[in-house]
Amino acid sequence: MSLLRLQRMLSRGSVAVLALALAVPAPAAGLVDLYRAALDHDSSLAAARAERAAGLEYRDIGLAGLLPSASVEYNNRPSHYGIQMNNAPTLQKYSYDMQTVNFQLTQPLFSLDRWDSYREGKVRAELAQLSYVDALQQLGLKLAQAWFDYLYAADSLELSRAQQAAYAEQQRQAEHMFKGGSATITDVEESRARKKMAESQVSAAVAAVAQKRRELESMTGPLPAGVEGGVGALRPEPPSPDDIQAWLGQARVGNLKVQAQQLNVRLADLETDRQRAGLMPELSLSAVYQRNREPNYYSGNDRTAQLGLSLSIPLYTGGRVDAQSRQAAFTATKTREELESARRDAEVAASEAYLGVNSALAQSAALEQAVAATGITITGMKAGQKAGLRTNSDVLNAQQQYYGTKRDLQRARYDYLLARLKLKVAVGSLEAGDIEYIDHLARAAP
Repeated sequence: MSLLRLQRMLSRGSVAVLALALAVPAPAAGLVDLYRAALDHDSSLAAARAERAAGLEYRDIGLAGLLPSASVEYNNRPSHYGIQMNNAPTLQKYSYDMQTVNFQLTQPLFSLDRWDSYREGKVRAELAQLSYVDALQQLGLKLAQAWFDYLYAADSLELSRAQQAAYAEQQRQAEHMFKGGSATITDVEESRARKKMAESQVSAAVAAVAQKRRELESMTGPLPAGVEGGVGALRPEPPSPDDIQAWLGQARVGNLKVQAQQLNVRLADLETDRQRAGLMPELSLSAVYQRNREPNYYSGNDRTAQLGLSLSIPLYTGGRVDAQSRQAAFTATKTREELESARRDAEVAASEAYLGVNSALAQSAALEQAVAATGITITGMKAGQKAGLRTNSDVLNAQQQYYGTKRDLQRARYDYLLARLKLKVAVGSLEAGDIEYIDHLARAAP
């Protein structure tokens, strides 16, 4: 599903469509399910959704200035007075209600100011729509980062427990060899110290998993049952196209912040036009109907109907319009400079993500070889220890290097996946298929 299609669906007011588009059959929950949960739970997205709804109203607000306006006014004023005639002994008192009803209908016929306001409203609505789509992309990126941190913490916990078990086995081996006279008490104590260190690492890893889970649930709410992850047999691929200039070119055009700044440039130009329109005439059609009820010597009801044109021509405003026009022109120049700055920032983000993908790809390949090599080294060290050619410290150091390298490998794999998403966000082309693909990779059994 392309971003353009996503924007069109969102413009029809459907937020749930993204969740439907991401719905893929799966035996357990993953990134797609977490994203679906975050759509309903994340407070920053809820704020962006409300901001979008408010921004879309600019279209109707601008249109209202071109449509007819009608008003009705009703006044009811009780009146009391007294008259005493020269030949009358008593005061004559009179009371009556004076009622006025005034109905007025006005239709603008020519007003550049109102027309420019209408065009501004449309652009502001587009900007609100674009900002919401950007919020959706940023949520996906933020969620992926939190999920990968959680998975990496879980992987580290598993590796710490495996390392603890390996040190415990090595301690038993050292104690057995010490009893047989082929090892020293130093070997036993060193193995015991490494095991204690591994136990503390397990405790720290348990706390890290709990903390990363809380950070993730702050966006998603309680994690769905059966959430799975952990990158295993990942085969990273270079970006397509594998050409940094192509990605930089896409970023200068497609980056959502660049597109938003382009809309800001349009707004600044329209504001300049609107300020200049302050010296232009305005023409409108007015219809007025008025009815007065005031008892007097001549009549009790008075009705008036008027239909005509109203022309307003500003002659002199004290220089206010000229000053505001110059101010708007300077603001337009500022937004153009900010547009170029946004393009450069987009290029930097795309470059960083592109190089991050390739760097993580190279690191993954190198670390996979290193893991395989250190695994072989451990086997050789253990055999050498039994033959008296290697020390207990050599075996422990090889084990420490092996598990450290496996942690680095997992970190590089998560960095690769995140860099892929960052690259798509940098060029404004993040699609549901990208999240589904990352979800598929992260579901692989470690």
